[in-house]
Amino acid sequence: MMLGFVLAQMSIAVLDLIMKAAAAMPLLTALGLVFGRRGNGIFCLWGCSRLGVLSIVLSFAGPVCILANYILQMTALNAHDFFAPFFTKPAMNYSLTLLIWLMGMACLYFGAKNLNSVLLVASSRQIEKYELGSIKGAFWPLLLASGLFFITFITSHWPFGGFPAELPHQRVIMAVLRNAARGYFMAFAPAGAFACAYAGWYATRLPVADYGVLQAATRWCAFWAFVGYLPYCLQNMGILLGAGARANAFDNPELGLYFQILALALLFAGVACFALILFRKKTSANLAYAGLFLFFFFFFAPRAMLILNR
Repeated sequence: MMLGFVLAQMSIAVLDLIMKAAAAMPLLTALGLVFGRRGNGIFCLWGCSRLGVLSIVLSFAGPVCILANYILQMTALNAHDFFAPFFTKPAMNYSLTLLIWLMGMACLYFGAKNLNSVLLVASSRQIEKYELGSIKGAFWPLLLASGLFFITFITSHWPFGGFPAELPHQRVIMAVLRNAARGYFMAFAPAGAFACAYAGWYATRLPVADYGVLQAATRWCAFWAFVGYLPYCLQNMGILLGAGARANAFDNPELGLYFQILALALLFAGVACFALILFRKKTSANLAYAGLFLFFFFFFAPRAMLILNR
């Protein structure tokens, strides 16, 4: 029973990574549209339209992940009627988050559909530069989808069941908002990783004439995959170094420092893959596959380590 519970947690962790990537990717797509004002307009529209499709595909992990988390929580509580409390106030972390996520998916679909229409017009007219006004039908829905996805980072941790009595409400609200902003910024890493791997896949299928522009787009995606987890890596490295400085830190199995160091090493290795793509022009974009795999492994590694440690 315990093994099945841990395996379910590992599966949800993978879904959570995909969900986080889907949450940040509409904003990356909207930002990518801005670059078409300076040239290569058709390529920017084409690349962003591909990211729009990828965002829609990844976004389906959101409802699955939210419902799986809810069912896992009800299972842990030995609930007999799983969905009876789903629409009650204490369960709004799941029901309201699911509703807002579905609204974000609708905006994302609307923006991606309009983006394809703009691409068809630009391709027929061979437009290499455009004004933001010409893409507002795609740009604003993508921004709205990003905003709705960000709100789910707040609602999923909001104390709908009641604020802690021992803490001031303002302090709780600031903590939730701060964690939501931190979580959304970190979501740029998996979003950039998926986008970079997708661009690397296309790099082997486009004419050589387009490769230079595609390489620049790949490095732009790698930038987000690099910076998203960098503050987290540096912060946790400092914490582990501080803990390791204690004489008996590694002799205490309850601290689990070996597992934490291994997990952080996996994350550092994934960040390093995208750093190579970003800072070395001749690095193969296929390295993004390795970085994305390391990100996945980092997410479910703590659960896997729990199984191995039992």
